[in-house]
Amino acid sequence: MKKLFAILSLLISLGTLAANGEIYIALTNFPAQGPVVDSFRYKLANFKDDDFYFDVEKGKVKFTNKIGDKEEKVDSRYSVWMQKQPADLVFIVPGLGDHYRNSQAALLAEAIYNAGYSVAIISNPFCWEFTQSALTSMAPGYTRSDAKDLYHHIARVLDDINEEHPGKVKDISIVGYSLGALQAAFLTRNDVIEHRLNIKRYVLLSPPVNLIYGLTTLDKYYSIWKNWDAVTLTNNRNMAVGFYKGYSYGALQTDTYLPVTEEQASFVIGFMFRMSLGDVMKKIIERHPMEIFGEVSSWKQQEFEKQLERYGYQRYVDTFLKEAHPTIFATSEPFKHVNGICSLPAMANELRQNQNIVCLHTADDFLLNDYDRNWLRRQMGDRLVMLDHGSHLGYFCMPQALDIIVKLVKGEAVSGPRPATAKPTYTYFDAYLRQMAAAKQGQAQQPKQTTTAAPATPTVQTTTAKPAQPATQTTVQTAKPVQPATSANQNEMTMTVVKKDTSGTPVIVSNPTTPPPAPQTDVIDGRKVEWRLMPDPADKATLKMQQVDVESGLLWEEYQAKTKAEAEAKAKKIAEKALADAEREREAKEREEKAERDMIRNAEKAKAETLEATKKSEKAKPKKTVEEVKKTVSKNVKKGGSTRGDVKVESIVPEEEKGE
Repeated sequence: MKKLFAILSLLISLGTLAANGEIYIALTNFPAQGPVVDSFRYKLANFKDDDFYFDVEKGKVKFTNKIGDKEEKVDSRYSVWMQKQPADLVFIVPGLGDHYRNSQAALLAEAIYNAGYSVAIISNPFCWEFTQSALTSMAPGYTRSDAKDLYHHIARVLDDINEEHPGKVKDISIVGYSLGALQAAFLTRNDVIEHRLNIKRYVLLSPPVNLIYGLTTLDKYYSIWKNWDAVTLTNNRNMAVGFYKGYSYGALQTDTYLPVTEEQASFVIGFMFRMSLGDVMKKIIERHPMEIFGEVSSWKQQEFEKQLERYGYQRYVDTFLKEAHPTIFATSEPFKHVNGICSLPAMANELRQNQNIVCLHTADDFLLNDYDRNWLRRQMGDRLVMLDHGSHLGYFCMPQALDIIVKLVKGEAVSGPRPATAKPTYTYFDAYLRQMAAAKQGQAQQPKQTTTAAPATPTVQTTTAKPAQPATQTTVQTAKPVQPATSANQNEMTMTVVKKDTSGTPVIVSNPTTPPPAPQTDVIDGRKVEWRLMPDPADKATLKMQQVDVESGLLWEEYQAKTKAEAEAKAKKIAEKALADAEREREAKEREEKAERDMIRNAEKAKAETLEATKKSEKAKPKKTVEEVKKTVSKNVKKGGSTRGDVKVESIVPEEEKGE
């Protein structure tokens, strides 16, 4: 009995270890700046080959959709890239508000297609295009209903692909990211019930665990502007939106420094998702007019737009989703109830039991908290791959992450370097970020000096300096400079610097038994960096081993500062151009709308004037006397016509009857 109990205990402990054994990988060379800014790199991610994106086959499915008691004929579009030979087909479900022509989804499609798969992309159910065409409920957001519509739509698209490419599709897999990953997890239950797709593998990329927490976080980011005065709001909005447009246009590289603060990044992320929500609400109201918005006409469009701007995600849930699904809100705690049945924990059994579900997430995703991450580890065990950096989808720009995603699609084992720390650290431009924070508080920090000087004499100064180490850069390929074996301390190098009284130029006197070491070259961020004995920037009379960029001859810190300044200047120029273009587009649109309104107003005015003139003309006509009217009637009757005033109407009596 004791032996049996020991075996059971061992099995339970092994199960517990497996449940917590996620694969934790360091995303090497990722230029981490903070969770929100890092998420911006999602917009930098783009397909590698322009021909791939533009050679897409644009599909369209036509069907009859029942919305409430009404039926309507609709069509919905998708993108597809087919292999020449029969292959598995991977459906990509993008994130919140994303369209089937989303360039980041195309980046995933390109990587998966190059691995030998056919790939199709459809719009997310919480996108205006899907809401307009394939959604059966009034409003998206109720994950169970959205997943059901998504499943049926994928089945329709699959039928269309099979009709166009008979015999080319083998098995079906699903890759969903962000909200699309949450919806993909819910598809498992639909597939078990209906068996229309028989999905082989589910790859979930950065799914939100707690749906309402994720949506309210976006609301919180957008509301940051309420803490700003008018000038700060204008400046931050212009800078953030300008940078956002610059990234979207592909003007900046994926490994560049992003000259935007966490606060600005938070605002622009919230702003862009708020615009996406507005597009969805417009389509909902087009299909289902709501009394609270009144009649939406071209004359009231601006007022309608302002009304929608006041709706965040939480208010959307409380208004639109509540009207679409009144029964699920008929509880004492409706938000808690909705969150419980629409979030990932509702699929806990499927996540634990279905070995074909795999997940990729990051340790610094701002849409997750520590409880959410631990919950994922417990449910998925080693089917969860956790990256130390990348935030929410920011890792899309990294080839290493794309390779991991492709391996997950293939069902292959995933491995990589283990992070040095349990929690993500931000070392890329870390000093710059600290200075920004210190400057904001009015407490600018001074860089610490690493040189240790011996007591000085009037003419001689002796320094004992260690070679400066790279500031925790993960891209350094080689170790610190090798010191001569003859040195008294192999980790130090001693030399004397003598100042001339006349010019102050330092003269080096080295210990004759300790010859200077040969230059040691490192490679940092793809550039050759050499350790050299150089004057200390803080004290030119003191020499110490420092890193020098070989090509430019600048100290590495100076080269980094120069590069950062150039990147900021370039980004600012791009932002200013993007803002100017956007302003010109806005002004042109306003002029067009004004011209259209003026044309309609002038047409209606001309119509009213014509009508008024006609009325005046009728009134101005002289009235006939009774005798004149009688004569006219008598004249018409004699001619075989009608008695209707001045208008002569020919008789329609047949000729034979006239003869009689």
